[in-house]
Amino acid sequence: MRLLAQSGNFELCVHGFDHFQEYSQHATEFAFRDRVECLDRVRKAKHVFARAELPHSDVFAPPGWAVTEELIWALGTAGFHCLAGSADGKSPVAEAQTSQEAGLRGVRLCFPSWVSDAVLNMPRNWDLGRSSFERMDSVASLGGLIGVHSHIQDEYFGDYLGNGVTVENVQRLSVSLRELERRHSGQIWYANFHEVLNYWSTKFPRRTG
Repeated sequence: MRLLAQSGNFELCVHGFDHFQEYSQHATEFAFRDRVECLDRVRKAKHVFARAELPHSDVFAPPGWAVTEELIWALGTAGFHCLAGSADGKSPVAEAQTSQEAGLRGVRLCFPSWVSDAVLNMPRNWDLGRSSFERMDSVASLGGLIGVHSHIQDEYFGDYLGNGVTVENVQRLSVSLRELERRHSGQIWYANFHEVLNYWSTKFPRRTG
């Protein structure tokens, strides 16, 4: 994993500290926690990466989609600048459409959104197992950001997710991307989080995009 991250073609990001929260759904680690608790867990997660000598980006993906104001504050304080905090594979693709399914709601579906002075939300709007090519093509036609949402496995604690990184799903993604490149020749940009952050920061200063 270290070699992959150092290659520049693979980005490791933080996904919480222990993925556990004792009061409600176990995966919503940061729900019902105050600023101090959120900051402590975020810093512990960064420490794990440091001890393992794994380079990671200042990007955070919230466990169980539990994104609170307390967590957003903690992320900014701990030096995170990107949050993959919203997912919506169902709402219609449109310029002003907002995300309404999982995680942050009211942020833009097809474009990044500032959620604090320091943190930019990167939307996930295309589900690896369920979204159609037409949805991907519609986002590209808007000049938007196609954020692919998936899990490592198709099942999670007995729940069928359907968007695991399986051979079939990855092949479907590959076919979709090739067709996207054909339809939008020379207009597709494969960018990492920091490239999007730098572009968006220049085009839309903080809290205005």
